[in-house]
Amino acid sequence: MVKRMVALFVMFSLVVSVCFGESSYVVVPAQQPFTSAESWLKDFSKKAEDARIQSAMYGVGLGLLYISLGSSLSGSSSGSSSSSIYYGLGAGMSIIGIKSYLYPTELENNYGKIRQMSASTVEERAAREAFAEKSLKQGAEEAQQGRMIVSGILVGVGLLSGSSIGLLYAGLGAVSYIIKSEIERGYEEYVVDKEDFIKSQPAIPQVDAQGTVEAR
Repeated sequence: MVKRMVALFVMFSLVVSVCFGESSYVVVPAQQPFTSAESWLKDFSKKAEDARIQSAMYGVGLGLLYISLGSSLSGSSSGSSSSSIYYGLGAGMSIIGIKSYLYPTELENNYGKIRQMSASTVEERAAREAFAEKSLKQGAEEAQQGRMIVSGILVGVGLLSGSSIGLLYAGLGAVSYIIKSEIERGYEEYVVDKEDFIKSQPAIPQVDAQGTVEAR
């Protein structure tokens, strides 16, 4: 009888320790995968689309405004000469806005191509990711090149003018040179996250021709 009670007490103690006691093992948190290049490209493609449509709306809106101003000035003898200028500006801005609306950016086109690519096998998914990474890198390089050109123009105009307004232009050019665009920062973050993710993967033993196991 006593032995049975002792056995029951031991079993009860084990159950309590398992259910309510602290674990003696260390829990290793699961590795979080980095954001894929396709996800980055999808995000920047959507932002490029929104900016393009917004720019098109501004262009067409301002174009119609200039055309209406030209129309109002054409009725008076004093403003007939300047009305043609407003007509020209309005037509030009409207055409630019319509063109911006009709023609997607290269980021949008590349993401559209990726969506048409198959992803049934590992090789196909790897090809999608490689193309997305290439497109993301290309977009970052083009953004950097455009930023350098704008910065150089602003600084050059500012220094040549030699006025207080010119100093303002030069300052804006310097800021444009220092501050990177969003896609540049996004690509750099993607590269760093990818390298960290590759380094965090466990070493896979490889067997050479002589049968020696090497950890890589």
